[in-house]
Amino acid sequence: MPLCACKARRGLTLVTEISLMRLQRRIFFFLYLAIFCHYTCSIK
Repeated sequence: MPLCACKARRGLTLVTEISLMRLQRRIFFFLYLAIFCHYTCSIK
């Protein structure tokens, strides 16, 4: 395998991982927000 192809593949993997991490963080944020709203509504 050529070196540049290997580098490109590594870069693509890195970008995919970063986007997945961002997506995961967003999902966790929405989940936290939903739980928080649920608890505040329950207390009221």
